[in-house]
Amino acid sequence: YPDPVPPSPYGGILHAEVTPAKDEYDPATSILEIAYSSKAPAEPFAGSGTVCVITLKLIRQPFDYEVLPDDYIEVLIPLVEVKLAGYGVPPPAIPYTPYDGVVNVWWIPFEYPKLPMLKIYPNTYTGSALGETFTYDVWLLGEDDTDLSPFWDVAGIDFILHFDPALIEALDAAIDPEGWFAGFWPYGVYEVTKEINNTEGSVHIAFLGLGGVHEPPFGQGKIATITFNVTYLHEGYPPPDCTIFLKNPEPRPSIGTWGPEFFKVDIAGFPHPERTMDPWNSAPYAVPIPHVVANATYTAPFKVLGAAIDVYTQYPYPYGGQDPNMPSDMFWPQKEVILFAEVTYNLWPEQEKDVAFEVIDPHGDTYTVLCARTDADGIATTSFRLPWMCGDPEYYFGEWTVIATVDVACEIINDTLTFKYDYQVHIWKVTADKGDYNHGETITVTIEYGSTAMQTYDITITATGLDETGVPFDFAWVVITVGGAEYCTYKNDTITLELYIPKWARAGQATIQVNALSDWPIFGGAQMFPAVEINVAINAA
Repeated sequence: YPDPVPPSPYGGILHAEVTPAKDEYDPATSILEIAYSSKAPAEPFAGSGTVCVITLKLIRQPFDYEVLPDDYIEVLIPLVEVKLAGYGVPPPAIPYTPYDGVVNVWWIPFEYPKLPMLKIYPNTYTGSALGETFTYDVWLLGEDDTDLSPFWDVAGIDFILHFDPALIEALDAAIDPEGWFAGFWPYGVYEVTKEINNTEGSVHIAFLGLGGVHEPPFGQGKIATITFNVTYLHEGYPPPDCTIFLKNPEPRPSIGTWGPEFFKVDIAGFPHPERTMDPWNSAPYAVPIPHVVANATYTAPFKVLGAAIDVYTQYPYPYGGQDPNMPSDMFWPQKEVILFAEVTYNLWPEQEKDVAFEVIDPHGDTYTVLCARTDADGIATTSFRLPWMCGDPEYYFGEWTVIATVDVACEIINDTLTFKYDYQVHIWKVTADKGDYNHGETITVTIEYGSTAMQTYDITITATGLDETGVPFDFAWVVITVGGAEYCTYKNDTITLELYIPKWARAGQATIQVNALSDWPIFGGAQMFPAVEINVAINAA
């Protein structure tokens, strides 16, 4: 109040400041609950005003064949319960007359939306070692990576995923692992089959939605996850690969203008006898839905014959940069970097070989050159500790490069390793839910953080509230897990902590300090990022 609240021409009915009591939408019931009040001593309101503005999204429009030419679908937006309260103890009820909202949804001319697509993620994968486990996901979406249109009303899917059993084996298959498809059906999903055949190299999956009245599936969702195991390690280069593809047995159907290439597997459309177009043709039963598929490729891991060198760090596989030209996980201030170089010839260890390690800093300057001799296993080991200078301690933050070389039978071979030098965790931003507070209120502190660590680590985040004279008035903490990032890419997240302002906290400018520790100091933990502080006001009221 008093500014207009578009699209309403009227201003709000509440005077600042306001206290939110509830502002929640439940998608399961389609009920929106809103409750706000003015803080005393607010001025009273009279006249016409805006209570709230609700933004709606149209997710489906009827086609011209579904309604009469001059007709539309009337969507009612009912006011289930309204309470308007005035001033007083208790607040007196204000009488009103409710008028429900109505949205008229008009038809659109029919044209086929983009076909459904079954896509295998990731589209390429290279194994790294014998015994490694990894997954392929099968997603249902729209052609060209768009959203699946609800027009197709997908009711069930039956597909066979093929792979080369000489390279990998399937260990497990999960149908609708995140419950996306089940969410459209009143009784969930029925699993028809989930069969693994590692002799033929296939995984057969079939399922369907349960319930007659349902919401047609739309959007993008994961419908299956298949876990594989690497069973073959190739000696030499290039390694073999195979296509991971979706295809059901012949013969395949043709419907209308869609030939067999649009029916690689079996996707069933819910019965719609009122539809006269392909593929329903007024059939009272489920029909095959045309679609496209996007397959994937798998490449086997390999070992290079002849002279070979692999430089890596102390982290476990694959985080140490094992295998040629692979990066290591990140290191944080003052951490020791232990370098290993495995030297072989035709996979047999090369002993007593002097390996040179050139370490290049993020500015492109050679920071040091080290040397170590290989042992009985063909492994040379050396180390250095990352710098932390006075004046500008973060000067060396960034991507470091290690080049290892060795002479094997007058052939100089090399391998390159990179790693990120950074804080283990960054606190990007700290904010409070407002600028000033009264005694007895709670400060909601939002903390945005991120890490480039590929491995995961536990971090203890603490928040302390200090009044103007430096007296801590509340303390909160939480243990989070950081990491799981792609190499040299921050994986970010957000948490909230709450600080209560007791009556005895002194009014004035308060400070909120946020810290990130590896563990509690009493257990040997240390600070992992500089303290971050913000200020808020505690009112003398």
